[in-house]
Amino acid sequence: MPDLNTNNPYDAIIIGGAISGSATALLAKQMHPELQILIVDRSEKFGRRVGESTVEVSSYFLGEVLGLSEYLGTHHLNKQGLRFYFHNASGKCPDTCSEIGPH
Repeated sequence: MPDLNTNNPYDAIIIGGAISGSATALLAKQMHPELQILIVDRSEKFGRRVGESTVEVSSYFLGEVLGLSEYLGTHHLNKQGLRFYFHNASGKCPDTCSEIGPH
């Protein structure tokens, strides 16, 4: 951990490395490539987090502002809004259950 009181080598320190912290760091580096940024998080690596907050506004930000559309389209599942699956006698997994939601 750097000594934050003297000769700090970082221009910005971001607390929290999940989607918001990582997106903030990426946007700052895109706008000012010379910045030295430290992301501090309790986890050693980026892990899975609940993603229900990543809806239309977030998808615009991630895809258009950060320029991640191609990466997200290639490496991640598309989220087309909320879908609800209902267990019934014949449905044992999502592809055989009754469902409601956008296609």
